[in-house]
Amino acid sequence: MAYECEYNSDGEPIEQSAPVKLAFHVEYIANNAIKLLDELIALEKATFKKGDSWADGDLADHLKKRNIVLAVARLQADGKLCGYVLCTSTGVNIHVAKVAVREDCRRQGMARRMMEAVLQAAATVRRALSSTLYVAVENTPAVELYKWVDERVWVVGSGLWARFVD
Repeated sequence: MAYECEYNSDGEPIEQSAPVKLAFHVEYIANNAIKLLDELIALEKATFKKGDSWADGDLADHLKKRNIVLAVARLQADGKLCGYVLCTSTGVNIHVAKVAVREDCRRQGMARRMMEAVLQAAATVRRALSSTLYVAVENTPAVELYKWVDERVWVVGSGLWARFVD
């Protein structure tokens, strides 16, 4: 996360001020998501530990499918990819498969805006009536995001399943 700091005459930070708000835009990717593979893999490697990353082939496999719904966030200043939400559509359900936001861009509302974009696209383009996801209960920022999307969440085993129905 980017911060503005003030420094004393010795060059030491005086105090940390409020985070700088980053300007970004969200795009719904309707077709040919595979063209973003290199950017998405770079973000995947920077965001997740090796065991949680899809950079070794899973991401490419998902992007080749016709049943995906993808939203990406880009910084307005340089157009660089800073986040994505990838979902799969099965019948009338959309499953949130992956949410990634670059570490220095978190707490800016990007994940929320991308979730809004994919859920809107799922409802209008894919005609989805419900959505599901899985997240580890200890992943507090993700749990809070999904609770914001819909309060109807419940715990199953060691994770949190959420089902949002219109």
